[in-house]
Amino acid sequence: MRKQNIIECSICQQKFSSAYFGQHLKEKHKISSDIYSKLYGEYRVNKLNALKVLNKSTIKLKCILCNSDESFTDRSLSFHLRTKHNTNKKEYIIKHILSNSIPLCGCGCGSEVKILNYGGEIHRKYISGHNSSGKLNPMYGRKQLDVSRKVMSEKASFRILKSRESGIILPWHNSSSLKKRGERYSKNLMDKKCKFHDIEMLSLYEEQQKNVYRYKCNKCSKNYTQYHNSYFICRDCFPRIRSKYELEILDFLEKELKIEDIVRNYRKLFSGTMELDFFLPKFNIGIEFNGLYWHSEVSGKKDKNYHINKTTKSKDSGVRLIHIFEDDWITKTDIIKSKLKHILKKNNGNKYFARKCEINPIDFKTKQKFLSDNHIQGNDVSSINLGCFVGDTLISVMTFSKLNITKGHRSSSVGEFELSRFCSLKDSICIGTFSKMLKFFINKHNPNKILTYADRCWSDDSNVYTQNGFSLIGSTQPNYWYSDDYKNRLHRFNFTKHKLVKMGHDSNLTEWEIMQSLGYDRIWDCGHLKFEWKQN
Repeated sequence: MRKQNIIECSICQQKFSSAYFGQHLKEKHKISSDIYSKLYGEYRVNKLNALKVLNKSTIKLKCILCNSDESFTDRSLSFHLRTKHNTNKKEYIIKHILSNSIPLCGCGCGSEVKILNYGGEIHRKYISGHNSSGKLNPMYGRKQLDVSRKVMSEKASFRILKSRESGIILPWHNSSSLKKRGERYSKNLMDKKCKFHDIEMLSLYEEQQKNVYRYKCNKCSKNYTQYHNSYFICRDCFPRIRSKYELEILDFLEKELKIEDIVRNYRKLFSGTMELDFFLPKFNIGIEFNGLYWHSEVSGKKDKNYHINKTTKSKDSGVRLIHIFEDDWITKTDIIKSKLKHILKKNNGNKYFARKCEINPIDFKTKQKFLSDNHIQGNDVSSINLGCFVGDTLISVMTFSKLNITKGHRSSSVGEFELSRFCSLKDSICIGTFSKMLKFFINKHNPNKILTYADRCWSDDSNVYTQNGFSLIGSTQPNYWYSDDYKNRLHRFNFTKHKLVKMGHDSNLTEWEIMQSLGYDRIWDCGHLKFEWKQN
């Protein structure tokens, strides 16, 4: 254990160890260590050592790569090497000071020397954690420092155990010390909060054996009661800052859809570990707004399973969870609003009935424009495009394609198709169009099997597919997009590894490693539900 210096207090002539002398000054004499040092001289060991170092003449170094006589300090030489010679400290020392020989441990363990300074001799004798005698040196290297901490922890645990066996209560473990420490911490904390938020503490009283403070906000004169160890702030004067897009969604729900009892930051589903941005108790629906920065893998610390786990836990509690990603809300606001109206049964648009409709094939441009204007995933690559018309008005589109190899299908068998897209005119109610268009396709193309996928960010396992003869047969893993500005998501198929290698990147690196080196982050979704229709 570290040896403690014994210090005699110049005020009361009592002796204390250096570890507790500062606490003695604060509690007994009500002065800080800085004031004591100015009155009676510096006593802190670290400061005294620092002053000794400052008083020494700074060692000047010369750059071996330059012909000039200019001298540098340790730090300025590092900057000079980076800016003038495009090299760093380690490369400079190994190449030019140690003549391309990497220094190894003097004890024979084979470990590489940690580069600490520009002196060549130290690298031949000292390395991370070892020296010529083989003794532990905790000043070098993280691994050895952890070992040293472990040894100190074991010694402290042994000392506490022995004290307890002997019936001795250590001075910092007795009840009076703990109570005093807690009261002091609580008072300092609440004083800071009151001062910062312009709050006045009126009184303290006992309630169910707990200390409760009564406060008054000096800005709006509103009174509050609050436990001393909880965070307190006047929410009327300091409203919680939210994303402007999140507030736009709230305004849409409250003002346009007239939905009442919207619970924000709902935490009861997940035992306080996670929260829903919006919870609508009347509908048992939760809505999550996923900002791209905070819901990315690197910056937001949201891994592959974060969104799907939240969706699954919500479903287990009987709540359907909808995910709205930031870029979708910005670029496809009208489509998302239309989908929310449909889900919440608040759609008051025009009604169209399938019995008054006519199904006809449509060309690529018509399909492309309709999907771009009405489907959240936009256009697709399909070979069969059907449109549902009321007069000259196109109200629904359904597209089909051969089974896609990128979705795990090795080959396309005869009579097997994928239902790629279906959507109806936004802000309208189209009754029975899905069923009528599906029957039209079956009668004309006689398929043996039809597969389709539903985005779990929006869909659950009870939807238009199950109502029309499809069976839920599984789900896919979460998919990911890339982003370098947290404003737009780019599909991963644009950055497959063979494309990156073809551009000149290292083939030994993974796709994700290459994309990180290019400054991209990754955003995961919830995966898809997989449905199947089979010919009887």
